[in-house]
Amino acid sequence: MTLHTHYMPTADVRERLDRWDAEARREVALAPGDWRVSAIWPAARDASVSGSTGIEGNPLDPSQVAEVLAGASVDTDEVHIREVANYNRALNLGREAASRGDFTWSNDLVHLLNATVMDGLPRDTHGDYRGPGDEVHVGIFTGPSPFLVQGLMDELVSWMWASRDTPLVRSALVH
Repeated sequence: MTLHTHYMPTADVRERLDRWDAEARREVALAPGDWRVSAIWPAARDASVSGSTGIEGNPLDPSQVAEVLAGASVDTDEVHIREVANYNRALNLGREAASRGDFTWSNDLVHLLNATVMDGLPRDTHGDYRGPGDEVHVGIFTGPSPFLVQGLMDELVSWMWASRDTPLVRSALVH
């Protein structure tokens, strides 16, 4: 099994990615206290946390995620609340790591993010990847054999180091 990191963008997609990159380069970096971060980040965070945990079956929508992250009581399983809190912590860790000038992708960072996402959940592996007998099935998707996961993750980290793809594409593929 190989990691699929190649894609064939249409002319329209390539033009949109080029515009995205040009706009991202043009933007002035936002400091953590900048009002634009305060105005935009919560909605982006809530949508990201809801969408990403939703892939794994978490039913909380962005407004419920906002309530959980604000400390409000939400009528759902404790596991769903934990998934949201964990994913948000991992999102913050990733955002802080990427904002450092010396940022590089590494297996250690991926393990830390994985450990944060899985912390205290029923299948908590403390950052380790899946092992023998730990198959993944989400809808019609079946994950790769646990015996292949470490090699695929090594390939992903190597690709992140070497890739010349746009940051938007790399972010989407690593997610």
